[in-house]
This record gives sequence, structure tokens and C-alpha cells, in this order.
Amino acid sequence: FCDPVIGDHGRIYVQPDPTSFYCTTALAKAQVILPNQFELSCITPTDLNTDAPPHQWLQKVREHYQCDVLIAKGLRSPQSTHISVYCATAKGLTEIQAPYHQGLFFGAGDAFTALFCAFYQRHQHTAEHAAYLATNAMAHIIECTVQRNRKELSLIETQNRWETPHASIHHIMHT
Repeated sequence: FCDPVIGDHGRIYVQPDPTSFYCTTALAKAQVILPNQFELSCITPTDLNTDAPPHQWLQKVREHYQCDVLIAKGLRSPQSTHISVYCATAKGLTEIQAPYHQGLFFGAGDAFTALFCAFYQRHQHTAEHAAYLATNAMAHIIECTVQRNRKELSLIETQNRWETPHASIHHIMHT
């Protein structure tokens, strides 16, 4: 597993910039890669048109790094009312949509990665189902965090609902 911790919201968090290390070494050894939207823009080969819809180029990123699974988390277009998680595997591309909430939810990407890994490894779900369960859990966590007007994620308060379907989560299969 490799969650390429580079940055978010248009800025690099780590100095010196680790992008080259990820692109030339770490990602080539990973079976599962889990970047956020900013990190995905950093690791995407420059010959791909990332202005096109994600389903047109995400599989090419997965194939470029020769990984089994690419989970692109937190992708959102500016006017959208939802946020998307994409799961690219050899079987195809699945998009999972959840409601978008305005704000910065520190640790949400790390929480998603931890949940995905737990569902994928420990419970032996397919990558698509593990991504769905992690997105579902995060929808509950973010919704509860917003309702309570908190800065910290409401992890403990929502843990009994992580595998309960959230009414506004949608699957879209792209092939």
C-alpha cells in the first residue's frame, strides 16, 4: 500500500518535495496506491489530459505504475455537490459519490486510507467494495462532524454506523 503523502489543497506539505521519490521508486513497488486529488495531479504522467473526465485517464495512471488498484480519493469539480472516490482495477473503473460538505476536515484522507486498508485486507473485500465501505464510513464521519460543528473528525461517535449504508452514496461503473 502507498498513500503518497505529498500535500493537499494545492500545496506541498513535505520538504524537500517527495514527488520524484514516489514517481520513480515507491509507487512502482505498490500494489495499491491511494492519492488525494492534489497528490494525483503530482504523480500523473504529464502526457495525460487530466482536464478530461477522470474515467478517461485514471486507468492509464494505474497501468503506468503497474499497480493492482488505484484509489483516487476526494476528487471534486468546483461546482459539484458531491465528492468522488474512484477505484481503478483491471476489471474497470468504479466511481463512488458521497455528499460534499464545505470545510477542511483534517485527517479525512488518512482516515479513509486506514478504513480502506482494514476493509480490503482484514475483511477480504474486493477493492471496489472496500472503497465503497470506506466512502460510506467517511460520509457518516463527515456528516456527524459537520452536525456537531467540530474540528476533529467524529470517529468514535460514528464507528457503529461505518458499515450501515448511507442513503446518499452512489456507485457509477465506468468501463
